[in-house]
Amino acid sequence: MLQINKSSALSTVPRLAELDGLRGVAVAIVLIWHFVGASLPSRHGFAFKALYDVTILGRTGVDLFFVLSGFLIIGIILDRQQSPLLFLKNFYIRRFLRIAPSYILLVVIFWAAVYTGAKGAVFNADTPLWRHLTFTQNLWMAAHNKWGPDGISVTWSVAIEEQFYLVFPLMILLLPRRILLPMLGAVAVASITYRAVGYFGFGSVFTMYVHTLSRLDGLAEGGIIAVLWRDDRFRGWLRQNIVIWSKLTKALAFGFIPLMIGMAHDVASTTASWGHTYLTLFYGSVLVHILGSLGSQNVSWLRKGSLRKLGRTSYTLYLFHPLILSATYIAAGRPEVLDSPTAVLLSLLALGLSVIWSYASFRFFERPLTDYGRRWSY
Repeated sequence: MLQINKSSALSTVPRLAELDGLRGVAVAIVLIWHFVGASLPSRHGFAFKALYDVTILGRTGVDLFFVLSGFLIIGIILDRQQSPLLFLKNFYIRRFLRIAPSYILLVVIFWAAVYTGAKGAVFNADTPLWRHLTFTQNLWMAAHNKWGPDGISVTWSVAIEEQFYLVFPLMILLLPRRILLPMLGAVAVASITYRAVGYFGFGSVFTMYVHTLSRLDGLAEGGIIAVLWRDDRFRGWLRQNIVIWSKLTKALAFGFIPLMIGMAHDVASTTASWGHTYLTLFYGSVLVHILGSLGSQNVSWLRKGSLRKLGRTSYTLYLFHPLILSATYIAAGRPEVLDSPTAVLLSLLALGLSVIWSYASFRFFERPLTDYGRRWSY
C-alpha cells in the first residue's frame, strides 16, 4: 500500500511552474498544426510535404493535455482535506467556474452566428446545440463519423475531460486507496483494448479518435503518475534514477519518426492502431522526467515567463483559436489556405488576436472567477 506523505509531494506547492510551461508547449504545438499544417495549399512537392509531415505532430498536443489533466485532477482528489461529500460539492463548483464561462461564451458566439445566418463549414447546425450544452458532442462525432462545424469542433476533447471529471472523482472517493493503481491501470488497458478492437474489428478509425472510451488511457496514466508522485519511496527512487529515466524518455522520442510518417499518410489509422498508445507512454514519461527534475537547470526553459503565461491561458486559447482563425479569413473574403503572402499575414493576425483574446479573458474573466472559487476549499 502506498504511504502518502502530504507534507511533501504537490500538496505544499500550489502551482508548479514547470507544468504551466508544459501546458504551454501542448497548446503551442496544437497552434502550429492549425495555423500552418492544416492550412497548407498542397502536400505535393518536397517543401510542402516536409512542412506538413512535421506540423501534423501538433495534433499530439491533445494527448499531452489528457495526461496532464489526469495528473492534476486526480492529484487534487488525492490531496483533499474535506469530507467526500463536501469535497465533491466544492470540486464541481470550482471546476464549473474554471471551465464553463469561456466554454459557454464560445457556444453562445457560435450559435448566435448560426442563428443570424452564418453558413458553411465553419458555422452550421450539424451538431445539435444540446450536445454542446451536455458535453457530449464527441459522442455525436463518433456516431456520425465526422467533426461537425469547424468553428466549434475543437471542443470534442473538452467534452471528454468533462465526462472524466463527472465519473472519476466518484470512483476514486468510493474505492480504497490501495486499489487505485490497479483500477487506473485497468482503465488504461481497457481503453487501449477498446481502441485496438475498434481498429481491427468494428466501427471506424475516426470513432476511435474522438470516443471517450478510446481516449481514457492518457487520463488514467496521468492519474497513475499522480498516485506514484505522492509516494515518498517513488520520489526517492526517481531522484536517484533521473539520469536513467531521462535516457529512457529520449529513447522513446525516436518513436516520433514512424509516428510522423504514419500520421502524414493516415492520421486516424495510425493513431488508432498504435499512435495513441505510444503517445500516452511517451508523454507520461516526459511528465515523470519533469517531476523528477523540478527546480533543476534541465527544465529551466519550462519556467520561462512567456511559456508559463501561454500555459496559463491555454484553455481559452485552445477553445477560441479555430473560430478566430476562420472568422479572420471569412472577414477578408478569402479561403483558409496559406497560398500567398496575404494569407500568411491573415494567419499571423488571427494568431495575434487569439493570443490577445486569451490573455484578456484570463486577466479579466477567468482568473477573477478562479480566485472567487477558492473560497470553496478542497
